[in-house]
Amino acid sequence: MVMRTFLPLSLAFLGVGCSGAEPVPDGQKSAAREVSAPAKATATSGKDDARPFAMTDNDESDGGSREYAYSWPVEVSGEPGLVKLFKANIAQDLAEQKLQWKEAMADCPAEYNSCRSNTLTVEWKVVANLPRFLSLSSDVATYTGGAHGNYGRSALVWDRNTGKSFDPKEMFDLAALERATAATRCRLLNTERGKRRGEPVPANSSEWPDDCPDMESVTLFAGSSDGNTFDRLGFYYGPYVAGPYAEGEYEVDLPVTGGILAAVKPQYRAVFTANR
Repeated sequence: MVMRTFLPLSLAFLGVGCSGAEPVPDGQKSAAREVSAPAKATATSGKDDARPFAMTDNDESDGGSREYAYSWPVEVSGEPGLVKLFKANIAQDLAEQKLQWKEAMADCPAEYNSCRSNTLTVEWKVVANLPRFLSLSSDVATYTGGAHGNYGRSALVWDRNTGKSFDPKEMFDLAALERATAATRCRLLNTERGKRRGEPVPANSSEWPDDCPDMESVTLFAGSSDGNTFDRLGFYYGPYVAGPYAEGEYEVDLPVTGGILAAVKPQYRAVFTANR
């Protein structure tokens, strides 16, 4: 049975359920805090005076704690439509987190400290900044009780011409992209998995955790080496996607080849180039 967990752009809480009076691991909480910048700032609405943005919203009560942090770089602050989208995400995230924490505080006995802790951090980073498109990734970490939290990355492309965001996968025929990348992508993934496991991973396995996740299971990043066109792709596998939680996350980077270029939808073909 395939065991996979995904972190969508619209954030859901992906923590491990509470099952006993187990303290929150110190490393877990400190790692979550390190994901986002601690300083508070306000994003401006114009490109000329734009600044990075970071905010926190925390609570402590009766042995429980709630921690929330959200940040983005200056490139996002220069896009008012994108700022509006992210602020709506913040409002939704906070409302859901506060309700979840309130319910946990009411349901979990005082001695179950891990169940009374809730952490969510989101940090956006620039993958590529083209004249029309801003390609972004987000690092997300959550904790809602139990032995450990969860983490992962999501991707977004902002279209300055239309004022809309979309998943980078929407620029491709995914079946064609699968055919163009599977052999190399899976070979590189298996090489890295073999290093971590201390033994070779069987090729062409159809069973988790040795199978090669398809494009529906991968987070895709669109990158650029020259700032003019997309010429490289990142394929990200979060915890549980390509192996057990203890193995962590995996990422495979590939240059845009002729085969990948052929998988790009016609309306986006002009912003991609093959670099080999």
